[in-house]
Order: sequence, then C-alpha cells, then structure tokens
Amino acid sequence: MDSSNIKKFYLIFISFWVINFFFSIYQIIPNTDDAFYTLPAIGFFQTNEVAFHQYDYTYTFFERFPLYTLFQGIFYKIISIFLDINFYSYRLLNIFIFSGILIVSFLIFKKFFEINRINELYKVILFPVLLSISPISQTYLLSRPELLGILFILLAIYLLLKKVSFNYEASCFFLGLSTICHPAFLIFNIFIFLHLIFLKIKFNKIILCTITNIIPFIFLAVYYYIHLPESLDQFYIQAERLPYFKAWLGLIDYSFDIFFHNSLFIGAINTYYYSSTLILIILICFL
Repeated sequence: MDSSNIKKFYLIFISFWVINFFFSIYQIIPNTDDAFYTLPAIGFFQTNEVAFHQYDYTYTFFERFPLYTLFQGIFYKIISIFLDINFYSYRLLNIFIFSGILIVSFLIFKKFFEINRINELYKVILFPVLLSISPISQTYLLSRPELLGILFILLAIYLLLKKVSFNYEASCFFLGLSTICHPAFLIFNIFIFLHLIFLKIKFNKIILCTITNIIPFIFLAVYYYIHLPESLDQFYIQAERLPYFKAWLGLIDYSFDIFFHNSLFIGAINTYYYSSTLILIILICFL
C-alpha cells in the first residue's frame, strides 16, 4: 500500500472520530470541570477578560492555568461569526484539537519510519482504531486543557524529528506552552529538554532553547503578578490539594493505585489512565 492510499485510509478513520464527536455531544453530559474553563472563555469572548462575570461580580479561576481558556475564548470569537455559542457548540474546539493530534501523530510516525527506513507505514492506520478503546474516547469531549497540551507535545516531537532551521528552539517553545496548559506536562518538558541536551547540540543552541522554553512561563508569571495577591492565594490552595502539582508523586501514586486504593474498581481506573504516561516517560528516557 503506497503512502497516498495510507493517508486516505487514515483520514477516513479521522472522519469517524469527527462523526462520533457530533453524535456524542447530544448524548454524553458535560463534565463538572467544563465550567472552570468554559465560563471564563465566554467571559473573554464577551469582555476580553479571562474571567466569569455575574451581575456586578467578577470571578477568575487562578488555580487553573489560563492558556486553554484563552484559546477557547479566541475560538468562540471566531466561530460566533457563523454559530451561536450554546450547549452544543461550546465544545467544538475539542474536535479540532483532537483531529490535530491525530494528524500530527501520523506525521511523527511517517517521519520516524523514514528516518529508520521502515517500510511498514500501513500499520499507522490502526492508531485511530486503538485510541477508540482507550480512555481518550471519553475524555476528548471534555473542555479541559490536557488535549491541547498533548497537541503541543506532539508538535514539539515532530519538530525535533524534522531537520529545519530553528526546529529545536520551536520545539522547546511548544514544550513550554504545554506546561502552562497543565502542570502535568512539566514531566514531559523536563525529559524532552534533557534529551535535547544529550543530543550534544552546541552550547549557544542550548541557551536559545532554554530562552524559548521559558518564554511561556514568563507570560504566565506576569499574568499572576498582575493579579496578586488573589492569584497566588488561589493557586496555593489548589496546589496543596491536588497531587498532580507534585508531578512525580502524583503520577507514580496513580499509576499503581490499583494495589493501594480502598476500591479496586477506582484504583483500576486510575492505573488505566495514568500508567500509560509513566510507561511513555520510561520509553523516552531509555529508548
């Protein structure tokens, strides 16, 4: 099977995901977390402020990083020209992000096979099928930042594989963006950045990569500084309660939760969701 036919089959499987999305938004109820991202996004859409407005009060959720909400608000501004923002359309950004994940994943597989001279690209067709039996088949509908972070990580990996000017710097910038989507991506940021250093690139290149990597963090720090002291107060409260801010401990705990949780069922779900991330990190480090 030649490359053009493989691409066609892959696009067909992506179209099944798109069809599934539009049927699912009528059947699968919103997640409770949707409000923490969607309401400020609507606020940005209406007032250019990443906040939830009700009567004379303004509520800003500083315990959650604002990048995904900002993307969502900009997306609402764009689609409002054609569509009303309502119960069925507010999650449309997800399918664009998820389709982007599938497309960039294909490009990574294709590039990897080209580099290693492997003539088995047809196996990539199974990737969208395998995803359908993974937890992402439910979570890709949620208005949460993880999918956007995954897309940034994949773009960073693709740029590392692509031999073009400033690919390392651009890759590090996307790694930084992924981390300010959700703190869980800090783990990937650290390990992929360390991988860059072990590639023995020139010292000035490492400095440039470091600068581009921290640019998103600088913007985030400025955002929190402008809204002091409320921003840090909210952030600290959230950081103390949720284990994913303690990235290593949270990931390891959840990955083996099936052995320690009081409920075997809940523990199995946590292990199913998080162990794949731990396995991926191990593969990045040792392969």
